[in-house]
Amino acid sequence: MYAVTKAALLQWAETVWSEKSGNWLTLVFSIATNTGFFEEAGKEIPKSFPQQNASAVAKSILSGVAKGKTKIFPSTLFYVMLRLNKILPIILPLYQSIEYHKYKNWLSLLTLPKTLSSMKNLSFIMLLIWALSACEPKATYPDTLPMKVALAYGFDKFDDVNSIAYTWNVRRDSVTVITRDWKWNIKDRTVYYATPDTSYTYSLDLPADSLPVADKGFVNDKYWLMFPFQLGWDTGYTYETTENVPTPIAGTNSTLLTIVYKSGEPDMPVTGYTPGDAYDLYLDENNMIMEWVFRRGNGTEGRPSTWEDVQQFGPIKLTTTHSNEAGEKFIWFSNISVN
Repeated sequence: MYAVTKAALLQWAETVWSEKSGNWLTLVFSIATNTGFFEEAGKEIPKSFPQQNASAVAKSILSGVAKGKTKIFPSTLFYVMLRLNKILPIILPLYQSIEYHKYKNWLSLLTLPKTLSSMKNLSFIMLLIWALSACEPKATYPDTLPMKVALAYGFDKFDDVNSIAYTWNVRRDSVTVITRDWKWNIKDRTVYYATPDTSYTYSLDLPADSLPVADKGFVNDKYWLMFPFQLGWDTGYTYETTENVPTPIAGTNSTLLTIVYKSGEPDMPVTGYTPGDAYDLYLDENNMIMEWVFRRGNGTEGRPSTWEDVQQFGPIKLTTTHSNEAGEKFIWFSNISVN
């Protein structure tokens, strides 16, 4: 029952976090904490490894809340073990086997049948607790192609990102390049905006009619940098899939994923500043975008461009360069920082 309720709590939290305003909830993944519980259980009872004292756990919680984290791991060792187990899944069974034999050897020293029976029950309960604390259930995602694209770029790891800063560059002609600097503070929902002429910070929680004009630029530039993640965040769109379609520029065989944002129908909310727009995504076998065509208002014509220079930034991947049909780089991102 203990393990079931904790697993249910985590799944509920994952649902809350999937909402745009779900960052108010924080979960703490603590390990065995050295409190009076062990003293009450008896001095001879074997203690699980690793352990932390209550003071260290409390400090970690306060620090994590101050930083706006939604998941707090007081033990660095436990967090590393958790990550390693995803690569080497033998770690968790090995750990559980060691702890089980530790308890089994202790139980063999007990001679009173009643006491032995009670401690076996306690051992079983403790093993359930260890299993829950040692393995965090994986979040579940819709089995759709848009979500597979998002996951290919690290959507499932985005919760580890606190802020993203970058410079958006667009070439207007052979000599003119326009730049905008952005820093998106994800946890506190603020955006820093700067150009050669001005700079300021604004909150994304402002009413829609109070957001500054720069927010349109923020949404536009973020789509060029992070559109795969938008496929996981946005809900107001429909999609269609077509196999074996050549890309419009390179002619490479691809899977065509067409995304059409709704324009305010009663059953679907408006998304973004230009509802009704369409995006044709040409995907490779790993669900990465090779090229796309943006079609304003879901028109029949659009300009194709590439998605090039994919780089790893912390836990996520970002595309840093877009070129046109002539092979000319016309939009690119620099000074990228993911924390």
